[in-house]
Parts: sequence; structure tokens; C-alpha cells
Amino acid sequence: MLNTEASSFANNGTEAAMQRKNPVERVGKIFKYDFMSYSRNLFPMCLMILAVSLVLFIFSLIPGVSIFNNIDSSDPTGVVSLIMVTLWPTFAAAVFVCLVIMVGKNIKKSYFGNEAYLRMAFPVSVGEHMCGTILSGLLWFIIVSVVCIVSFTLVFGQEIGTAYLNADSFIEFLKIVLIAFTFITFIFITEAIGSLFSKKKLLGQFLFIIGVIIICEVVEHLILATLTYAMSNVITMVMIALLGIAFYVGTYFIMKKNYNLE
Repeated sequence: MLNTEASSFANNGTEAAMQRKNPVERVGKIFKYDFMSYSRNLFPMCLMILAVSLVLFIFSLIPGVSIFNNIDSSDPTGVVSLIMVTLWPTFAAAVFVCLVIMVGKNIKKSYFGNEAYLRMAFPVSVGEHMCGTILSGLLWFIIVSVVCIVSFTLVFGQEIGTAYLNADSFIEFLKIVLIAFTFITFIFITEAIGSLFSKKKLLGQFLFIIGVIIICEVVEHLILATLTYAMSNVITMVMIALLGIAFYVGTYFIMKKNYNLE
């Protein structure tokens, strides 16, 4: 049980070391560690998306070549176009799926698995650990989103891509960032809730997820149904942000007061 041994060491034995260092520096070290861990898989995948998009963009500049319509399978250029058109959305979807899986596995392994005994012994507070991990995952969500936007612009044309560069698109992008933040904190609190159950971890997590879904559905029905689209959009963003903050606070409280890795 970590709350009696390793947690005591992290809070007492390393207190002086924590005071000597800047909190931003400690968060930065956790951020760097997690960011580089994600980069090993996500960076090559982002490069592949951009490479495929660039090939499609170059093909679209060739007179008489259409990358989406009337692809001639007997023409080598048409075959390459067909392959690239197939690979492009596959890579784009795969990188998001990979990111979601990696964030979930990293949180589970680093904070509620075997690696937690080592990580939580670092001279870093619980809040700093969480902030570093959340920021690294959030930054990669932003990077992947930007890569997909650039890729979309290369494939479909500058006119279509720049058409989305307006205030509404910025709001939608901000909503994606808030959703990513809430998603990461949701994984944190789900794993933290599971750690409170020594025998029926999955049941505890399942009941918590169902409870969150029910509460969100009820709130959405009671509040958002009576508002205009513009107002409901703002309220939705506020609710997403508050939900993410609530997940963060709940996880922090559990890890600070009742952190059990048994």
C-alpha cells in the first residue's frame, strides 16, 4: 500500500528537495518525460499523414489528374493516387485512436500500475505530477489536430482549408481542447476510483462512468434544451471545462488522501 510507505517518503523524505526547485521546473520534467514517451509513436505517424497529404497535393497540381474522381487503375499515377487517397483517412483516424490509447495506458501504468511506485517517489507533488501528464497529453491532442487541419488543407485545397479559419472554427477548436482536457482528467479519475476498490475495480469504474453519463444527460436536458444555439454552445464549453476541473480535483483528493496500489 503506497499511502503508508512510498507516499510518506515522497511527502516527507524529499520535502527539502521539492522546496529547492521551482514548481514549474518539476512540472516541466514530468511533461518532458510523458511528451517524449508519446512522441516515439505519434511523431512518425504525424509525418506519415503529412507525407501522404503532400503526395496528394503534388498529384493535384498535375494537369488532367484528379485524385478523387475518375481514377484510372491502368495508369501508374492513378494507382498511386488511389493508394494515397485510401491511406490518408486511415492514418488520420489511426493517429487519434493511438493517442487516446497511449494516454490511457500511460496514466494507468504510471500512476496506478507497477511504475507508480517509482514515479511517486520522485520529489514532485501529486498536483505537479498530474499537471505535467495532462499538459503533455493536451499538447499532443493539439499537435495532432493541427496536423490533420494542415493535411486537410493540402488534400482539399487552400480555399477550402482557409474557409475554416474564422471565429466559429476557433471556438470549435477551443471546444476540442476542452474536450481533450476533460477526457484526460476523466481517465485519471476513473483509474483513481478503481484504485479504491481492492476486489471489484472494474465494477466500481463502470458504476462511476454510468453515473457521469446519467448526470451529463440530465443536465443537458434541463439546461441546454431551453437555450439558443449560440448560448448553448457557450454553456456546453463551460460545462465541459467545469467537468474537467471536477475530475482533476476529485483525482487529486483521492491520490492525496487514499492512494492505494495494492
